[in-house]
Amino acid sequence: MFWRRWCGLFLDQKRRKKSDATYKNYKHILGEFVDQLPASVRFIDQVNADVLDSHMRYLESEKAAPKTISNKMMVVSFMLKAAGVATPSKMMELPTVEEEIPEPYTREDLQALFKAMTPEERVRYTFFLDTACREKEVAHAQWADLIDGKYWVRKKTFKARGGKERQFSPKSHETRLIPLTRELMDMLNARRKSSKSQRIFPNEWGDPEGHFLRKFKAVAKEAGLNCGECETTISEGRFTKHPAEVSCLTRPVCEKHYLHRLRKTCATFWHEKHIPIRTIQSWLGHKSLETTQKYYVASAIPRIVPPPCSYSRRICSNSSTLVLLSTRSSLGAVRPEAESRVYGFQ
Repeated sequence: MFWRRWCGLFLDQKRRKKSDATYKNYKHILGEFVDQLPASVRFIDQVNADVLDSHMRYLESEKAAPKTISNKMMVVSFMLKAAGVATPSKMMELPTVEEEIPEPYTREDLQALFKAMTPEERVRYTFFLDTACREKEVAHAQWADLIDGKYWVRKKTFKARGGKERQFSPKSHETRLIPLTRELMDMLNARRKSSKSQRIFPNEWGDPEGHFLRKFKAVAKEAGLNCGECETTISEGRFTKHPAEVSCLTRPVCEKHYLHRLRKTCATFWHEKHIPIRTIQSWLGHKSLETTQKYYVASAIPRIVPPPCSYSRRICSNSSTLVLLSTRSSLGAVRPEAESRVYGFQ
């Protein structure tokens, strides 16, 4: 079968099963792959290790990061496997990807971040910090997803601006319930009274908010937490775009601040409060326990940690206070829904 015809069929299948963003990503990756194929390679059965290696060399020449190359080649491998090519992943030698070391925020950094936020920003990023949700899981959160003090992360269909119907699915389609802290529930209850949207965090047009990361980086700069060493190229100009070299000394582009750090921080809090590792895995939506252990909790996490009967921890720093409270249920399990994480601001 011709490459382009099969790619079209493969993408049609993904359009029905994947989100719009994932479909567009697959389409871009496979379009790039097909465009770079030698003219002599017209059929799927002509693929070999040399063809795949040639494409990886092309990606390297475009200065793609090792992780980007690995992700793109895996999409190509998925397509080849669906076309009947046996073990396509064995025909390619993927670049070595350095494992990301968890770097949760310190309590001092969190106090600085939340002190620099507006009231609106505090609600948004408290949601990130207290639920460990991914960006799109927060962007698509609806009031109907709040059930008995828990956030129901689930697949949903919604109408975007213009009436177009769209779908959202959690990563790996992992539907789950995440208990909310008392502080976050108080914030959300107050917010709901004045909300006119079915979404908890809509943008100005009523669609899911898409600028959480950009706004979070601006908060980090305002809080004085930028490292001052990051340099990157951005597009500037309202009508005519042009590339500009900028530094995190003067712009909110510090690579050390990203939303996943809030997710890692929350998982670390849970671990410190002796939440069972399998429970943390469930709340994070991980299929693999190894992923939970490797990326989101302490590196030397013990297999079994007996939870204490009860405890409270208070950390004070001049004008800011962080309070962590935990209680035991009648069954002996820690109840995060009874916890409170309070940030004081002056």
